[in-house]
Amino acid sequence: MKLSRPGRVAIINLSIAAVLIVALVVGFVLLRGGGTEATASSQRTATVSTGDVTATVSATGTSEPTSTSEVSFTSTGTITSIKVTVGSTVKKGQVLATLDADALQTQVDVAQAKLDAAQDQYSAAVQSYDDAVAAENAASSDTSNSSNTNVANGSSSNSQNGAASSVSSASAQLASARANQLQAQNDLDTAQQALDGATLRSPRAGTVLTVNGTVGGSSGGNGSSGNGSTDTSSSGLFTIADLARMQVSASFAEADAMQLKVGQAATTVFNAAAETPVTGKVTTVAPTPTTSNNVVSYAVTISLPTLPKGLRSGQTATVTVTTGSASNVLTVPGSAITSAGGTHTVTVVANGKSTRTPIEIGLEGDQLTQVTSGLSAGQTVLLTTATSTSGGSGSFPGGNFPGGGLGGGLVTNGNGPAGGGK
Repeated sequence: MKLSRPGRVAIINLSIAAVLIVALVVGFVLLRGGGTEATASSQRTATVSTGDVTATVSATGTSEPTSTSEVSFTSTGTITSIKVTVGSTVKKGQVLATLDADALQTQVDVAQAKLDAAQDQYSAAVQSYDDAVAAENAASSDTSNSSNTNVANGSSSNSQNGAASSVSSASAQLASARANQLQAQNDLDTAQQALDGATLRSPRAGTVLTVNGTVGGSSGGNGSSGNGSTDTSSSGLFTIADLARMQVSASFAEADAMQLKVGQAATTVFNAAAETPVTGKVTTVAPTPTTSNNVVSYAVTISLPTLPKGLRSGQTATVTVTTGSASNVLTVPGSAITSAGGTHTVTVVANGKSTRTPIEIGLEGDQLTQVTSGLSAGQTVLLTTATSTSGGSGSFPGGNFPGGGLGGGLVTNGNGPAGGGK
């Protein structure tokens, strides 16, 4: 019997519905994976183990020379030559630049002539003083002889007084001549220093980082100074640094900075040389903060005993400082601990029962926390982080976690990951 069009449509719809029902049933069975119902609050557990706990803080920073020197002329004048460029390697004492020295040489010549004249005057004053002293001694001798022969002669006394007056005058002239000589010598020394300052020499061996002058320009006359970091905006004519000795400067958040101390071990990994981590130490922690966009941070420097090949100043790095460590101690994952008001508790799972247990803790590490009392190795604790899982034999994160059965937590026990989950 031939079905009508409406009848055929109804049969087709029923067939489609049956296929959909079968598909839903198959999908449900597959999702169950053999029988455990999916849940959004499946429990994860971990085993209390003996292992190592390490606490670290990290920040990003940049490489820089351990020290730099800002070098400028000590004399003022017109620059006549600049003998180095940015990137030049220089030795200590090497000439960097020169000034026009004609006027400075003239000042030296004038100062030398004045000193010569002052020395002549001083020599003459010395002779005059010696003569006056000799005359005074002679007058004193005459007076003594007159007294011995009982001759009262007023002229002898007058002669002695005159000689004494001459000595006093000669002494004053000698002191004045000596002062003039010293002043002339100081003037010559100053003029000679200015002339010497017309030739600028490197105070250290290193690499020229900046050149802030040109031939024909004026010197600043600021001299040279050293500091602990590179400042390319410096007003010095040259910036010179020893790039063979570098450090890392990083800014740590204020909470992390509270845990930092000079001498702590630090690992530096440069973005451009990730395969060559460098182990150093914290060398300085700034006592005062830097605030930018209402964010407070503290400047910290890290030593670099060795340098990755080709490292340059200003390259970016991640610095990880070890702020605490404990070896061969009882540990649990930090996510197993609930803390409130200075009290710490964990949930111990045993024989299908969960028991809230108070504990005492020691070092709080990045992943693990040291337990000083309240637990023993081998116990199972509940991790507080909930996760969505599916039962059966599916792979992580579907239902079996690394290190054990359903919901097993990761615990470092010194022999690799170990799980104690059930």
